[in-house]
Amino acid sequence: MKCYLKKLLLSGLLLIVLIFGASILSISQNTMNDTDFNTGSDIDMILENIKTSVVEVKANFFEIYGNDDLTEKEFRDIVDSGESKIYIHYRTDCQIDLSYDALIKVKTSEKIYSYEFIEKEKNGSISTMQEIKSFISDYSNVLLNFYNSSDNSTNILESQKVIESSPNETQTSTDIVVEKEYVMRFSDKGYITYHIAIVKYKVTAESIIYIVNVNNNFVPGVVAKENNEIKYSSYKNKEGFAHVLVEQAYDATDETNFEKKLGAVPYKKDYWPLNESYMTTVGSTTSRTEPTLSVQPNSSNLDMCEWYYSYKQKTAQIYNQPTNYMFEISNSAEGMSIGDFRLKLDYKFVVKKGLFAQTSLGSTDLLVRAGTYEDIYSFRSGMNV
Repeated sequence: MKCYLKKLLLSGLLLIVLIFGASILSISQNTMNDTDFNTGSDIDMILENIKTSVVEVKANFFEIYGNDDLTEKEFRDIVDSGESKIYIHYRTDCQIDLSYDALIKVKTSEKIYSYEFIEKEKNGSISTMQEIKSFISDYSNVLLNFYNSSDNSTNILESQKVIESSPNETQTSTDIVVEKEYVMRFSDKGYITYHIAIVKYKVTAESIIYIVNVNNNFVPGVVAKENNEIKYSSYKNKEGFAHVLVEQAYDATDETNFEKKLGAVPYKKDYWPLNESYMTTVGSTTSRTEPTLSVQPNSSNLDMCEWYYSYKQKTAQIYNQPTNYMFEISNSAEGMSIGDFRLKLDYKFVVKKGLFAQTSLGSTDLLVRAGTYEDIYSFRSGMNV
């Protein structure tokens, strides 16, 4: 009997040790503090820590947060108070309440660069993890540029965005106040990238004129596939649109007497480019080429501007559409900060493979802070969360 009890006690102790050891191992796999990595392996190290389990990694050049309880605001606060480095926040499960699937913020000594990814047609958590890893890999050059900058102040954008002046105005400034880049993916059919740059165009004591420049790229699956992105199918580009609307922002986070804090009212002044005919001249003959582009205000809301393109036949081409929206806003603040406004973007992307067309829709509802604060993030019904 004593021998039996002794064996039972030893077995119990062994089980406790194994459980405790597994817990320590699990924590060590998911949390690292200020570890030194060499530049060549850091990207691989980042990708290795993109997984469906809870992840919190802190290293000298990057921090990764993949968990189910860190809010978007909490992540922004971490970046704002943190050192110059790369910060990544991503969803570990499709059910987690985030407006994005992954967000990369590269904080330099001069500014913060932001890159956001969302998969509009999800096929489960495992598939989403693969797409998040692919998104991070696509921006590996940006991350390496940050690593290679000794003082972390170099402009890390791969290309400078050109802001066109209004055809009806004399340009006074092209200072980009805040910018952010997005990737909106539609399963294997293709994706849209759109780079938002907010320009403070003209300032007086009474008002500020801003230009919202959005550089949109509609990339069909066939083009991505030809560039060795094997997850895409041979869908070709047929048509699409980009809609832009600026509205008054509000903050419902701290309501007093059930009243929202309101931002200044924006007034649309101009938008461009307007309708264009793509013309080709061969010898003495001029002919119209594709795609056709139509630009107009929305009939139900004249403050919304619409750019629609269409090819007569499906084509294996990327379509680029820059959009510019100029508006004026008061240079004073009551409820919210100066330069706060709401930006809505709506997209349609029609692709074809064979005889069958597939239509994908996507939208983005954003709070833009282009005055006292400089940031762009999800509006979330005016809740700062």
